[in-house]
Amino acid sequence: MAKSVHFINKRVEGKLVGLEKLEGNRYSTEAWKIPDSEVSQIVGGWVYLHKSKEEASVFGGLIERAELIDADEKRYRIFFDAKIEAKGQAWRGADYDMAWWSGLVDPTEAHEGEAGA
Repeated sequence: MAKSVHFINKRVEGKLVGLEKLEGNRYSTEAWKIPDSEVSQIVGGWVYLHKSKEEASVFGGLIERAELIDADEKRYRIFFDAKIEAKGQAWRGADYDMAWWSGLVDPTEAHEGEAGA
């Protein structure tokens, strides 16, 4: 089953940095530094964007694919379908002070069980 990921997403003038609206409910977010060996595991999982680890997610959705955009830095653009279930989710995963992403998180929420469906 696909893994989920949580990211602390910086804001400029209240807008999420790196978030781009595509067609319909599709969005992309970039440029996340993710180990190459873990990227394939998030496709079909969920992405959650947070202001901080202490605050619930403000946006996210079901991951369609990830695209390498900087080979030297191993940074990826994540394409996803925005879903209401992705809002208001608590941070799960890496919780040390400087953690900006959760690492891979096993599905535990009811809506995450639908990821592979």
